[in-house]
Amino acid sequence: MTGTRTILLVEDNDDIRIITTIALEHGGRFAVVPAASGEEALRLAESKAIDLVLLDVMMPGMDGTETYAAL
Repeated sequence: MTGTRTILLVEDNDDIRIITTIALEHGGRFAVVPAASGEEALRLAESKAIDLVLLDVMMPGMDGTETYAAL
């Protein structure tokens, strides 16, 4: 596998989202597009080329299961 892969990271907890982004981007193999909610994830997925989605299940508003179905 060559090149940078783009990950949509959907996580409502700020600390977890930041730490996970740092860990995934370390080494330059992944670019992370962070989203704090299901609604934000849907907007970002429309405008970005995403290779993988990491999705929190328990979120306020649109939960992970609803977000997955909408994606």
